[in-house]
Amino acid sequence: MTNIFRLLYLNFPRILPRMTRLLWERSGRFGDALKICERRLLVVFFETTDFCNARCIMCGSSRMRRRRQIMPMDIFCTAVKQFVAAKGHSVMLSAFGEPLLDPYLTDRISFVREFPAIQNIGFSTNGSLLTSEKYRELAEAGLKNISISIDGFQKKTYEKIRVGLSFDDLEKNITGVLEVHKALKRPI
Repeated sequence: MTNIFRLLYLNFPRILPRMTRLLWERSGRFGDALKICERRLLVVFFETTDFCNARCIMCGSSRMRRRRQIMPMDIFCTAVKQFVAAKGHSVMLSAFGEPLLDPYLTDRISFVREFPAIQNIGFSTNGSLLTSEKYRELAEAGLKNISISIDGFQKKTYEKIRVGLSFDDLEKNITGVLEVHKALKRPI
C-alpha cells in the first residue's frame, strides 16, 4: 500500500462516508468506493444563515465579504427535493452561521422530516441560544442530531476563544437541555 493510500485509509472516517469505506474494505479497490461517491450524494450541508452571535478566534466568518443573509424557504425546499431525488440520506443545517439564528429552522426541519429517505437531520451550534424550550421545539420538529461546539471547559479559556459568548449562559443552557432530553426519552 503506498503512503498516500495509507494516509487516506487512516483518515477515512473524516474523508469518505461510512458506506464507501466499508465497500473499499470489503473489495479492496479504492476506485469502486469513489464510484459510489460519484453516483450518490450522501450528505448535504445547507448554510441556511451566515449570521452569527459570536466572533470566535478560529472562524473566518468575520472576513467574509458577501452580504449576510438567510436562505429563502422556497430555495431550501427545492434543494431538499433535488437531494432526495438524488437518493441522499443526511441533511446538515450548518456551515459558517449559527443555525439557531435562522427564523425558519424549525420549519426547515419539519419539511425535511416529510421525506422518509432522509435518515438524519442535524446541525452544529455554539450552544449559546440552545435553551430547553428551543430544544423541545427542535425535537418535536424531528431533529435527529445536534453537535455543540465547546472550546474550553473553563470560563476564561472558553470566553477567550468564543468571543462574545458567556460560559455561564452555555452551562445553564446545556443543563436545561439535558433535563428536557431525559424527560423526552432522548429524542435527539
